[in-house]
Amino acid sequence: TLALMAGSPSYSALGRALWHSKRNEYSKTMQEMKRFFETPNPPAALKPYSNTAHMIYARALYGYGDYVQAAQQYRMVDKRSNDLAASLSELSWAYLMAEKYNESIGTAMSMQAGGMRHTFAPEGPMVMAMALNEICQYPESVRAAAVFRKHYEDAFRWLARWKNEGKTSNLYPLALDFLRKTGKTPV
Repeated sequence: TLALMAGSPSYSALGRALWHSKRNEYSKTMQEMKRFFETPNPPAALKPYSNTAHMIYARALYGYGDYVQAAQQYRMVDKRSNDLAASLSELSWAYLMAEKYNESIGTAMSMQAGGMRHTFAPEGPMVMAMALNEICQYPESVRAAAVFRKHYEDAFRWLARWKNEGKTSNLYPLALDFLRKTGKTPV
């Protein structure tokens, strides 16, 4: 597939970046993503993948330990994107790792407000608890952990039971079945 894309700098850079990303080759992924974003006049067909490209680039930067640059890439994800919840969750981690605790807390809080509060984002309260702990706000840290417990304990216990029972199948089809049969809880 990569050989077929050799004539298009944008397509080949993105394809190589995906290949290297899959193999956890962070520096190579970063090089290819830099090429991808620096390519003049990228094809219009790749525009719908810009959020995904920013996520790939951010994850490579994070894996490489460049948390500040990773945060910049996470912030490039469009606010209307389906990737928004994941990007905010990962952005809060990048801020935490970069020791930007206030930004980490603010990002984690944004995942608990507005339309985002209906999104499954269990890492937000936990990242917030860690950041609050780092700035010695212990009572607030405990409250953030309590938010996690309140909103995500049932899901956590269900997933833990699922794992302990040796069920290793993909949960996506199960979630679809649940959505199609409103009111029935998956077992």
